Amino acid sequence: MKIIQRSHWLLGGGLGLVTVLWLMNGLTHTLMQVGEVALMGGGVLLGVAWLSQGASRPPQPSAAIPLDRPQVAAALGQVQTLLEDLRQEIAITPSSPDGTDWGAIVSAAHYQKQQLTLDLDRQELRLAIVGDPGVGKTTLMNLLMAQWGDPALPTPLAPLSATPEPQTQNPGIPLNCWEVPSSQWAEGSLSQVDGVLWVTTGDLTETHFQQLQRHGAEPQAAPLWVALNKLDQYLPGQQATLLSQLCQRLQGQVPSDRIIPVAAAPAPIQVRRQQPDGSWQVTQEPGDPAVSSLLETLAPWFTDDRAATLRWRTTYRQSQHLRQSLQECLNQVRRQRALPVIERYQWLAGGAAFVNPVPSLDLLAAAALNGQMILELSRLYHKPLSLDQAQELAATLAEVLVKLGLVELSTQALTAALKTQGYSFWLGAGLQGISAAYLTRMAGLSLVDYFQTLEPTAEVTPGAIVERLQPLLRSVLTGDQQRQALQGFVQGAVAHLKGLQPQSAAPLVP
Repeated sequence: MKIIQRSHWLLGGGLGLVTVLWLMNGLTHTLMQVGEVALMGGGVLLGVAWLSQGASRPPQPSAAIPLDRPQVAAALGQVQTLLEDLRQEIAITPSSPDGTDWGAIVSAAHYQKQQLTLDLDRQELRLAIVGDPGVGKTTLMNLLMAQWGDPALPTPLAPLSATPEPQTQNPGIPLNCWEVPSSQWAEGSLSQVDGVLWVTTGDLTETHFQQLQRHGAEPQAAPLWVALNKLDQYLPGQQATLLSQLCQRLQGQVPSDRIIPVAAAPAPIQVRRQQPDGSWQVTQEPGDPAVSSLLETLAPWFTDDRAATLRWRTTYRQSQHLRQSLQECLNQVRRQRALPVIERYQWLAGGAAFVNPVPSLDLLAAAALNGQMILELSRLYHKPLSLDQAQELAATLAEVLVKLGLVELSTQALTAALKTQGYSFWLGAGLQGISAAYLTRMAGLSLVDYFQTLEPTAEVTPGAIVERLQPLLRSVLTGDQQRQALQGFVQGAVAHLKGLQPQSAAPLVP
């Protein structure tokens, strides 16, 4: 009810303003400017209404932490360090089981890092104009490019079709605009732009809202503006309702002063002119674009100091994406090297338990083997532990396995897997050997997952590892996918243990 009442008030005020202007300036002049007057009148009333509600709005999200050039250069230095680490790793493991060309990846990443270094001193700004088909992206882009565009800059779009008169003074910072359909805006796809202008003609869909949410959640995200276009097609009261809905929808995501009503290509208006002979001539003339409010909103961002900050944020954001990509590649290469280490120690632990089974199956007898495995893995991930720390960690993990009941869980799961595969005769020592191998493998894989999540500068301690591995170990032994994976593991385990003759048979653990 309040929204309806406010809309009626705005509608009445807008119509009243138009009437006053008509009386002051005459019929002919008013007819020529009716589209612009209605739009600007509605904009004034919208501003007053929105400011009157400002006290009740929750605080806007805080701006991104300011960056300077040395901070961005330091981020690029971290990328270079990862590149060197990856080069060293692929020198040891040049091939990948899935055929991945690590050398090509390193070369491409090195080139991208060089481009980012050059971007620190580029002059132009990059603006992505995003929206659904038919919302006026191209027309609005042409207006902005005519205002700030640099003809020397490459652009994937067609040349400008028109050059309207500038409505604000060109601040001197060249602008390169990219037109992006909203359907092609995926997460991280706009990391290379310095700003995003979302164009809409009404309220946002849930899909659009989620896209804007993901954009805003990105660290050092590019600033976002929203242009509510084609408002010349609505009465001032309808304009107020649309803008109010959009501001409420984006509350906490986009500051209200960055949501701007525009009319990039107003519909033609009918103009009556009296001829010398006293007759009247009626013509259709194009309306003047009403984008001055958008240009005035964007202009402060095109000053030298602010433009430099935008470029640094973009370079920093891209460096973080490249850093994440390189870290994932490094993790894959190191995991490829870690798997043979884990497999070697899992069969050693399984063979030891099979030949000389431990009735309680608490893995304490395998602590020395697990300690050596932990030592090798820590060195492989450049987080070296001492021998004493590795042995302490192995013993602690064995105790954790018993306390969490994971020994019993693995035994029950393996018993079911053995029966499913027709290996029900593998009781006692055979089951304990396979269980020891399986638990050693899970401990090793969990340790690999732990190392992959660490920051390069993070310190490693046995206590921190145990705390992190407890939930990982429980999850890998109780998940449905893990139970399915046991089928293949049992086949490999039986193949490794068939040639061993146990000294004594232990009863099946219930």
